Amino acid sequence: MKLILNKSVLAALPLAIALAGCAPSHEVANPPQQQIPASHVSMDLPAAVKNGWPQTDWWKDYHDPQLNNLIQRALANAPDMQIAEQRIRLAEAQARMSQANLGPEMDFSADIERQRMSAEGLMGPFATDTDGNTGPWYTNGTFGLTAGWDLDLWGKNRALVKARIGELKAQVAEQAQTRELLSGSVARLYWQWQTEAAIKAVLQQVKKRAK
Repeated sequence: MKLILNKSVLAALPLAIALAGCAPSHEVANPPQQQIPASHVSMDLPAAVKNGWPQTDWWKDYHDPQLNNLIQRALANAPDMQIAEQRIRLAEAQARMSQANLGPEMDFSADIERQRMSAEGLMGPFATDTDGNTGPWYTNGTFGLTAGWDLDLWGKNRALVKARIGELKAQVAEQAQTRELLSGSVARLYWQWQTEAAIKAVLQQVKKRAK
């Protein structure tokens, strides 16, 4: 984080630091060191990107409700996060469809047909009379069950599944990266604002003591 201060502020800064110990407590918290523990790793990411990746909601380790609220609002309303979420849903659907092609396929059909037949016709002896109607009726029912299985001898379907899963993992990683970049930017701006507010409060205290 970089703060741009003019010469007068730089000249008064050593004195401000010296008086900081006796200055009244300021309601703005001193910004802590933004070091993310290396052991905090998100388990929702592919193994290739787990090492060294910050855990989800890492900013909550600072126990600052105001910072939590700012980042949560930014993540909820950022168009980039919404687009990344939609891409993940699409990649998941494509991966499931590709996996379904590896298993057997079954299809069931049924059809019932009712016809009025002539008593003198070929099907007349098998027809039945119906109340309220003249002449016999013949009912024909057909049921069918088909099954098939693509053995995928050349591995085409398996290769497609791997490609779809790889695309899904890439989209998950991209969403995580977008999330970390956005939350990190909000946190940096927040701590910059907190630092500038703290310096301003100390300089105001110095000014009061100088009078």
